Amino acid sequence: MKKTLMAAAATSLALAAGTAMAQDGQRGERMFDRIDLNGDGTITQAEMEDFSAERFVAMDVNGDGLVSLTEMEEASKRRSADRAGRRFERLAADGNGVVDRSELLIRVAERFERLDADGNGAVTKTEARDQMRRRKGG
Repeated sequence: MKKTLMAAAATSLALAAGTAMAQDGQRGERMFDRIDLNGDGTITQAEMEDFSAERFVAMDVNGDGLVSLTEMEEASKRRSADRAGRRFERLAADGNGVVDRSELLIRVAERFERLDADGNGAVTKTEARDQMRRRKGG
């Protein structure tokens, strides 16, 4: 039964990684790069298994070889907090430990500029869709 639970947890980790890779944007690319352990631009089954095994060990806080729902929830919270921290660091550009409205508006302007492909001051659905495709690499 222990092996069945470990296999189920590893499978769910692999599926989560696959889902993250399918998401648009840089997050999916970063996840791909983390799984591509040898950096050759492809992911093998062995790399996926190794990555999933590492995540499993990280979630198994008490080291019993099993991941409980509580441990999985805590791991999810940690990843969410890490993402929030990285986003905060990008927004708090002046390093003063807080984000003010002007810092947020700088990031909004940067994003808008990337979306407004023709530079006419308006973003169409087509421009937004094209930007998402570019970010996905397609």
